Amino acid sequence: MVRGMAREQAVLAATAELLVERGYAALTTDAVAVRAGASKATIYRRWPNKAQLVRATLDAADAARNAARAPSSRRMMSPDVRRANV
Repeated sequence: MVRGMAREQAVLAATAELLVERGYAALTTDAVAVRAGASKATIYRRWPNKAQLVRATLDAADAARNAARAPSSRRMMSPDVRRANV
């Protein structure tokens, strides 16, 4: 059984996929639960309504996109500092 962060990521990924496929109006917690392999109770425990679930999904996608774009601290260092930290 998947729990914790892995379960949350599965629910958020399922929500993102269903938003693209069906749109907000047709998105249901039942469909998210089936796609994520989770119970509706698990979803409602974390997100009490569809709007909060979608917001968490968009926030997670935004955070992932920002993390992928952020330069590593090592690349931001000047060459002198990089040599000193080796």
